[in-house]
Parts: sequence; C-alpha cells; structure tokens
Amino acid sequence: MAASSTSSRRAISKTELAKHTSESDCWLSMHDLVFALNQDFVEEHPGGPEVLLALAGKDATADFEDIHHSSSARDWADKYIIGYMENAPEEAKTKMMVRTKLPASTTESSQSSSCSILVPAVLLAVGAVAAMFVLKKQ
Repeated sequence: MAASSTSSRRAISKTELAKHTSESDCWLSMHDLVFALNQDFVEEHPGGPEVLLALAGKDATADFEDIHHSSSARDWADKYIIGYMENAPEEAKTKMMVRTKLPASTTESSQSSSCSILVPAVLLAVGAVAAMFVLKKQ
C-alpha cells in the first residue's frame, strides 16, 4: 500500500501500529508519520529485512536517524506514508519525511570533536618535519 496524497492520511493509534509486524504487513512510524512498507521493499531493504522487522509496529525515528539515511532514501520514504500517529502535531497530517540528516548541534559537536583530534595531529606532523630539518643540519 503506498500513499497517494496527504488527503488520504488518517490518524493511527499505537495499538493499531503494533498489529503490523510481519514481512507482508510491515508498518512503522518515524517523525510522527506512519509508513506501510510492502513485502518487496522489506525483502530488498539494503540493511536486510531483519532490520525493518525488528522495528515493525514501533517508532523507528531514532534508529532511522542513527543510520544517517541519504536524501534519496528520505524521498523514497514519502511513497509509503499512509497516516500519522494519534496526538501528533497538526503538521503531521500533511508533512513529508524529514529532509535533514543531523541537527545543527550534532554537526557542530562532531566538527568540534574532529578539530580537537586534528589540531594535535597537525602539530605533531609539523614538529616531526621541523625535527627532521634540525637533525639534518647537524
């Protein structure tokens, strides 16, 4: 079952979501949206069907974001939206899959972490080159 338009979406309870946990009937939620994944998709998922089946019937937002899925994966996900979780914000009725991979704070944090490792490495390399020139002159 694939989503045809946002007007065909409906509210889906956690109880209803939890009933769809098989390879031929696999639903999961992400970012307050509910996705119905067909058997072909489940079988051909790059991470294997086990990954999806472990998350079937549940909120898979954190797992999806931890993998840092590509923009094309996010575009593809839009085809499988069938509804939104009950009590979700009003925007869930019409929104598509979230397009950003990482929140800005995570990006800044990882850049800061990279710099803290990179600076000592560069200083060590410069020191080694300087020592080599000093020793060569002697």
